[in-house]
Amino acid sequence: MLSNLWEIKEREKICVIDIDGVLLSSYPQCWCDFVNQKINSNFDDLNVMKNTLSYEKYRRLKEEYRLCGIKEKLPSDKHASEITHYLSSLGYTIVIITARPANKYLTLYNQTLNWLKNNKIRYDYIFFGTKDKHAKILSEIPHIKFVVEDNSYVANSISKWGYKVYLLSNKYNNKVKLEKNVIRIHKLKDIEIYEK
Repeated sequence: MLSNLWEIKEREKICVIDIDGVLLSSYPQCWCDFVNQKINSNFDDLNVMKNTLSYEKYRRLKEEYRLCGIKEKLPSDKHASEITHYLSSLGYTIVIITARPANKYLTLYNQTLNWLKNNKIRYDYIFFGTKDKHAKILSEIPHIKFVVEDNSYVANSISKWGYKVYLLSNKYNNKVKLEKNVIRIHKLKDIEIYEK
């Protein structure tokens, strides 16, 4: 793993891959499942859950979720290891990106690194950011070749900046109109069709 962005900036072939919703494709369902177990509910939609629970209850549950260590034990997408090794074999420098607040919950940093290691996910650098993490990483490394994302709003925004984006299809983005540089994929392995 490279230790700083200066080393990454020198590379020519760089891709960015999100964790939650992409490499961990069971998100946000795994988060809903955690809440269901804790409060004996039956949520299967993140937006319904957010609109049903009080802000304080949602915040407390999210904090417990981040601190309990579950993120280290969740299974990765079945193609996560394979696609990261494939991209690496093509000479890509892989930047993993996440909005996990590791600066606020210090255990999240190690949980995330352990999760990547345990699931044999190949990467060169990990970028912990905020909700505008994509804008920050693209401003730091403007010559990124592509981004893999699950959020259609983020994917369309990145596309408008001139970047190619692979959007991993899910129930939250299936019916959204996509910008011209956004390529919908149904599984991570589909990236191999476009990146040879």
